[in-house]
Amino acid sequence: MTYRLTHGVAVIRAADGLSISPDPDSRHWTEYEAWLADGGVPEPAPELPPAPPRVLTPREFIDRLPLSRQGEITAAAMQSPPLLLWLIRLSSAREVDVTFPETIEGVAALRAADVITAQEVEDLLAPVAAAEPTEHDIEEHQ
Repeated sequence: MTYRLTHGVAVIRAADGLSISPDPDSRHWTEYEAWLADGGVPEPAPELPPAPPRVLTPREFIDRLPLSRQGEITAAAMQSPPLLLWLIRLSSAREVDVTFPETIEGVAALRAADVITAQEVEDLLAPVAAAEPTEHDIEEHQ
């Protein structure tokens, strides 16, 4: 019998994939503890995939906006000082984190001004696609 650790508190019994929570009243947990006491060593938890990048340059973020909407967005910003201020801050930022509350609020303001669609909101706030590996990256990992 072997077990595999998880990134939580449960362990996985390899024989059948059963997730075993640390419950002293559980027969499966007491079997696991007995296995450990007899010298059993669980397999490590599998590696987690890297989190998708969340940061864009301001230009990359603005390029996510449809070109056909950019004039409407500018016009809406002229009518809304908070939206204008957000766009100014956006253009002068070093990076744009698509999960940052200010980014989400600014995109929500664009939607509230009815200058972008719900789908465009999703597109703007979508995780950043990881860059394709370069030849250098591939060579480095061989």
